[in-house]
Amino acid sequence: MNAGKMGRLGTALALTAGVLALSPPGVPAPIVGAAPNDIIAVVVDGTGYGHGRGMSQWGAYGYAVDHGWDWNQILSHYYGGTESSTVPSGQRIRVRLTGLDGAGTVGVVSYGSPINWNGFTRTSMYAEETSTPGEFNVYGSTELSCPGQSVLVVPSGSPGIAKDSPDSDAVTQIQTFLKRYQSPAIAIDGDFGNQTRGFLIDWQNAQNLTVDGIWDPEDAAQAQAIIDADSGGDFGLLGTATTGTNDPLSFTIANGDTSSVAPNQTIGLCARDRTITHYRGSIDVLSTWSGNRVVNDVKVEDYLRGVLPKEISASWANAGGGAGANAVRAQAVAARSYGLRQARSYLLRQLVGALRNYLRHHVLSGLRRSSSPVNCIRRVHIDRARPHRCRCGSDGQCRAPMAERALQEWTNRFDRILRIKRSTYCGRRIPTRRRHRR
Repeated sequence: MNAGKMGRLGTALALTAGVLALSPPGVPAPIVGAAPNDIIAVVVDGTGYGHGRGMSQWGAYGYAVDHGWDWNQILSHYYGGTESSTVPSGQRIRVRLTGLDGAGTVGVVSYGSPINWNGFTRTSMYAEETSTPGEFNVYGSTELSCPGQSVLVVPSGSPGIAKDSPDSDAVTQIQTFLKRYQSPAIAIDGDFGNQTRGFLIDWQNAQNLTVDGIWDPEDAAQAQAIIDADSGGDFGLLGTATTGTNDPLSFTIANGDTSSVAPNQTIGLCARDRTITHYRGSIDVLSTWSGNRVVNDVKVEDYLRGVLPKEISASWANAGGGAGANAVRAQAVAARSYGLRQARSYLLRQLVGALRNYLRHHVLSGLRRSSSPVNCIRRVHIDRARPHRCRCGSDGQCRAPMAERALQEWTNRFDRILRIKRSTYCGRRIPTRRRHRR
């Protein structure tokens, strides 16, 4: 909105206010019409959701379908000053599954090719951390099962639950049960439609129950018996693995990198509640300086197949006589670039963490009294961090609180260069370079 229009708008409002103020009581105020070019309202019409950064999916759709832009123009509009580049077709990405951060037990199952670890193949496996951090015992079973006791809940079936039931919570419980014990293909959405009814009929038939597609007390009793009997499968110890940032424990399947394999035939990862989510690629378990991590190692293009449908609708590609495909392609490039960028940042964080861990365990823990007659103590000096003398506790171990604090600060600044040197001092601070501000 330019200054001239703002001025006219302000004048119109002022005149209207003046007329209202000067009108005698009880006399209707005259209606003042706006000039043809005056702005009398500002309407902001938003579409969809977003965080206000990067590319707007709906904006990309509009530029592609309504304005005829190609995907390069869309990307140039939202990411000005960047350059296009390529990555190998087999490029991989490691995706941290934050819902399992810190997990001490990680289980996987397969409805297709068996799980493989260290030459062993089983239908189900799980890794359980021992009392030694980073060390895991790996167990396997020929049964399809997640580790631990099942905690699923099913509705009582009284009254019966049938197609088009409005009780979405009960339907969700039924779908979750059927997904776990009948077929991973069922969608959990709380909607009792033809799909849910079909899977329920299949389960009823397999359990020799009344086949009617209605969840009743008979079905509920049988389901509860299955849940109670599920003690986590007959798992046996396969071996022990020690993991690290660059040496994960990896669960794979023979066709995990085959892009054409059906989603429910890929590796199934057990959540804490024993529900299963399927992933292409492999599932890695590793110990890091900040705790255990579960990572999906997958090809970038397979990663995109899982990401894009959750960000935009695939039907957009057909919009505008096919022009919408440019919006989809632009989103694919943005998502691919973001994923690869995050992957590099993750590796850098892991490198920083590994170095930090080394410093803490091999440098700070090595602070000790010197054997010299003047009873000096060794300490760590971090460049540009103001040094403070170490304190020796009653147990003879040195304490370096400022060094620890400096290490923590440096960990959060990935672009800083860490310089370490060991010095000896006797009851006084070591001279160091001061930071000068220009």
